[in-house]
Amino acid sequence: MNHDPAPRRGLSLGFRLNLMTLLFASVVAAVPTGLGAWLLHLQQRDAALARAELAATEMASRAHRLLELGLPLQDVLGLDELCASVREHDPLLRWVALMTPERQTLAQAGAAPSGWQAPPLPLQPADRLHYGHALGEVAMQAVRLDDGAVQAWTAVQVDAAAVQQATLLRLAWLVGSAALLFSVALLLQQWLFWRQIGRPLQALVDAADRIQPDDPRPDATPLAPHTPVEIARVHAALARLAVRLSGVHDALLAQNRRLEATVRERTQALEQANQALRAQADTDGLTGLASRGFVLAHARDRLARLAREGGSAAVLMIDLDGFKAVNDQHGHAAGDEVLRAVGQRLRPLCRAGDVLARLGGDEFLLWMEPAPDADALQAVAHRLLAALAAPGLPVDLGPRPLGASLGVARCPQDGDRLEALLATADAAMYAAKRAGGGLRSA
Repeated sequence: MNHDPAPRRGLSLGFRLNLMTLLFASVVAAVPTGLGAWLLHLQQRDAALARAELAATEMASRAHRLLELGLPLQDVLGLDELCASVREHDPLLRWVALMTPERQTLAQAGAAPSGWQAPPLPLQPADRLHYGHALGEVAMQAVRLDDGAVQAWTAVQVDAAAVQQATLLRLAWLVGSAALLFSVALLLQQWLFWRQIGRPLQALVDAADRIQPDDPRPDATPLAPHTPVEIARVHAALARLAVRLSGVHDALLAQNRRLEATVRERTQALEQANQALRAQADTDGLTGLASRGFVLAHARDRLARLAREGGSAAVLMIDLDGFKAVNDQHGHAAGDEVLRAVGQRLRPLCRAGDVLARLGGDEFLLWMEPAPDADALQAVAHRLLAALAAPGLPVDLGPRPLGASLGVARCPQDGDRLEALLATADAAMYAAKRAGGGLRSA
């Protein structure tokens, strides 16, 4: 038996899980923080450029008012102070200047961009131009008279270093606020972790110790060298428990197979019993012919179908004459033998689709579908009577052969309901009996 070495104790499992959570959260937070810093810088740069455009427009508006007063810009004093006031008003602006269309600087505040020269002006009929520069973008605005002639250009440069510094200040404030919130969330997470995970995990470890068998050494798949001691204890206990549960599982499967076999046997026996009961209910126990319940249900079902689809049927009622004397003179056992012989004689005379049944006592019924024509039906009735009158019965009846009275009713001529057909055939049969036996039709 191979046994794993006892795991070395170190930092608690809860502390390691919290540390991994903190590292993972820090890595995950670094990505949106960097993305947010970049987006914040773009926002600050766009805001500074918009403010530079606004300052250039303000400078151009002031220069335009001077031109409307008829003052040449070259002769106006205080333009440098005007540029300085615009620059000092916004700390994100590095350089403000007023230039002639010939690129001569009339006034400026701040240092001009290093290595930057104003392009030929005007370059296009637009009133506003942008020029990129390493130290900050330059926004230029045209100063026009009412006739559209460009008299001067104002130029305002964004201070890229100031924009970056402002971005870093805002980012530091945001990161500090986020760090504070993260610390509060981490403390809350620590408390929730111990309450929701750490404490149940410790309870699981204690439970694993309780279900551990007598031999506490794990006998399962080897663990990694630095597996936490709590995980190793749970692993060892659950490995032993799995072995015991596997045995229980096999026993339950075997028991389930035995139960399934028993259920199959009982189901088959029940089905056979049901089939026997159905056969017993549908068959006359004495003659083997159809029973009264079966033939009446069959006839009722067939009449309903004939009403929907059309067709014909015939009912032949047969009653033995003098059968009571057989029972009285020879006994009921002899009478039963005569009834069985009657069934054996009548069955071969029926067609494949006909139903011959014993209604009870010495009364029989033959359901014929489709019904033969009148002559053929008469011929069938006479053959039935002749078969009953033939010699060879198991009981000697003396010189007088066995006779019968037969009544016939046809559907739809005599009705399309079973009760009407049975009443008609029964009345015809008793009329024949009163006449001395034989055949009588409705």
